[in-house]
Amino acid sequence: MVRDTEIPFENNKVYVAVSEDVQDGFLTLDWALRKWANQSIVVVILYAVNNICKDYVCTPLGKFPASSVSEETLKDLEQNEEAKTQRILSKYMAFCDKVKTEILRIEKCNEPVEKIMVDLISGIRITKLVMSLKFMRPVCWKSRGTISGSFYVQRQKPGFCELFIISGGKLVFLREECRQMD
Repeated sequence: MVRDTEIPFENNKVYVAVSEDVQDGFLTLDWALRKWANQSIVVVILYAVNNICKDYVCTPLGKFPASSVSEETLKDLEQNEEAKTQRILSKYMAFCDKVKTEILRIEKCNEPVEKIMVDLISGIRITKLVMSLKFMRPVCWKSRGTISGSFYVQRQKPGFCELFIISGGKLVFLREECRQMD
């Protein structure tokens, strides 16, 4: 589910999906800014917000059923998560200070992030998507799950969307994608 206002279709927008790993996010944003350095672009930072779900809460000690946490603790967790998100997004905005930048928060709770991404691509007609491999990681802690989520997005995205998957600031080619290019 997309939380902020719907962003109309525009061809000069480059959507960059980053995680809470700020160093990886900087590398991903830097790749996108270099790729389109000679064009007038708007960078739309896609950030998956770690919501406090009605079924469970994520704490430093792990996942717990929401029913086992008091309302006050739940409220504190939500406030801490929002403050953390704001700090991270401020850093990303500052990093992109030379180009117009927008933020699009993605709420993830029960639906897999790869399905949310495919729906988002179709819903707001994303034509250029740069996605950090770590963007998939909050849901898929194992690297195999991260890669399979990326494959899912690659296979299910509409044809009008160019997808660039970045890991450590470098473009990653998925094997299936390489076979299709031959």
